[in-house]
Amino acid sequence: MKLVCVCGHFGGNQEQYDGQTVKTKSIYREIEKKFGSKEVLTIDTYNWKKHPLKLFFKCLNGAIKAENIIILPAHKGVKVFVPMFNILNFFLHKKLHYIVIGGWLPNMIIKDKFLHKQIKKVNFLYVETKKLKESLNELKIKNVYLMRNFKNLKLSEEKRNIISENEKYDIKCCIFSRIEKEKGINDAVNVISKLNEEKYNIKLEIYGKVKKEYEEEFYKIISGKEYVEYKGVVESNRSTEVLNKYDFLLFPTRYKTEGIPGTIIDAYFSGLPVIASRWEGFEEVVIEGKTGFGYEILNLEDLYEKLVYVLNNLNVLTEMKENCLNEAKKYTADNAMKILYKNLEG
Repeated sequence: MKLVCVCGHFGGNQEQYDGQTVKTKSIYREIEKKFGSKEVLTIDTYNWKKHPLKLFFKCLNGAIKAENIIILPAHKGVKVFVPMFNILNFFLHKKLHYIVIGGWLPNMIIKDKFLHKQIKKVNFLYVETKKLKESLNELKIKNVYLMRNFKNLKLSEEKRNIISENEKYDIKCCIFSRIEKEKGINDAVNVISKLNEEKYNIKLEIYGKVKKEYEEEFYKIISGKEYVEYKGVVESNRSTEVLNKYDFLLFPTRYKTEGIPGTIIDAYFSGLPVIASRWEGFEEVVIEGKTGFGYEILNLEDLYEKLVYVLNNLNVLTEMKENCLNEAKKYTADNAMKILYKNLEG
């Protein structure tokens, strides 16, 4: 019998760099490294809606053959995969592990009593932040474990010198995430534009896959602005190589339930301070004044003021870089996976 079956979004034959796919693949690789490939089965949920019956039989087969089942569903998938595996588990009596991606689950189950009951039946529930664990405990869900998001990266040894010579722009910042309106892209472009219209000289470069529904608006808002540039998609294992060329990371998300964003872990491994909106759980990830600065979510005036402060006090960024590299050590695979390994073998 196999030790583990991992059911999540592996992306089929597509190269995808969204948080769900990256985390699913990362979890699988670490388990394979720990226990060996012969002990792990995988089920790819990519495009599962087109072949639901085929996927069901794959899940049944995985549940029969493995002692532990790990699921990593997204918003819509959680309403399907948690009840389905609970039903299978009723007959097969395996250990069901649900690794939560992001911080949206409490809000969902407050509105969905059926899902609430189903979540209670999961043997092990892993969340990224203490705040999320507390929120679920308050909803009478007790089988919750803290498992930080992580990246299998090397700490960057290169550090960009602020105000580098022979560059047109004094300061270079970047966005490194999914490119959609709710990630605050418009907000960032508008504030960077305002700064460049004034006395400041700052360039924003944007990395990530552009959401199809947002493409027209995105390219329109950056058109004609030489201080804003779209740089395409970067493979997840090259993140530090790209990010260490910048002075800070901008994370202006409008989502209140981000959990531990992978982009901030990438930034820390790159020695890159962060300026971000304060989503729920922000305080667990960004240490104010040490690894970055926060601003009130959706408050562009507050974002503007934080950027003006940084631009007028560039030494602050230099001091933060070492703090960020030290903070990255919290988000290594070895640290994050300890609790999962313990429960898989227990």
